[in-house]
Amino acid sequence: MRLGTTGFPAPAGLSPRQALSHSIGRARELGVQVLNAPLPAGLDDGELARLRDELGDIELEPSCLVNYCSTGDEAKQVRAKVIAALENVKRLGGPRLRTMAQRTINRFTKHPPLDEQLDMIEANLREVVAVAAELGITMAMENHCDYRGCEIAELIRRIDSPRFGAALDTANAFTSFEDPMDAAEALAPYAYTTHIKDFRIEALGIPGKAPWIPVGCALGEGNVDVPAIVARLAREAPEPQTLPLVVEVNWPPEGQDAAELIVRSVRYLRERFLEYLDPAAAPPAAISH
Repeated sequence: MRLGTTGFPAPAGLSPRQALSHSIGRARELGVQVLNAPLPAGLDDGELARLRDELGDIELEPSCLVNYCSTGDEAKQVRAKVIAALENVKRLGGPRLRTMAQRTINRFTKHPPLDEQLDMIEANLREVVAVAAELGITMAMENHCDYRGCEIAELIRRIDSPRFGAALDTANAFTSFEDPMDAAEALAPYAYTTHIKDFRIEALGIPGKAPWIPVGCALGEGNVDVPAIVARLAREAPEPQTLPLVVEVNWPPEGQDAAELIVRSVRYLRERFLEYLDPAAAPPAAISH
């Protein structure tokens, strides 16, 4: 397994390209091998070549967020956006594109109902996964606070392509009222990448509201059984030796430094899961917060 992170919070005033450079620098400080971060729009071949040089031995895993629950002209635009992202991954020499739905339509939406949503998602995915296969790129779909692991797994089985699998997010399951272990059980056999993330389930304390909410935290400090999920991924993922364990921190308490939580989480993975990690994931001499 390899270590990775999502993009780091960027200082105010940076352009998207500068923010990406900031995250590349922080990833290099941490000594991680994979960076899951947005790829700025509109980069030409020369800019992509300079980005490849800047990345060096860090693999950039871009994400592509689209409304797969679409038909007609909107669906054409969705597919065109995904294909453009796939072509950029190819130019960067990367193996994989993470993809996800936009959450505005999700398993709790009544119109259209869930079965129709899955049919639309499948129709659009079939076309873009075929392009991914031609380019030699793997697509990995995330359970993105919208669908449960079993529903993503059903889509993967329906598409039935060696170039399409899962991006297992270990904590997003809570937002779909799913146990994270259930999501891991459904998606580990298809997982080509991850978000290794933890949430604490805390009392909201507001009368008339749901009693609990998920709150972001460092790995090992919340309610996700991270050791059990990592062990399952090591046993069941299609390519466990190269599977990225990508640290993500979402929705931390106000005033908590998300960058510091990322650093603590990477340290946690190194300390707890050395037996699974690629030797290249050894810690650098010094890590700054």
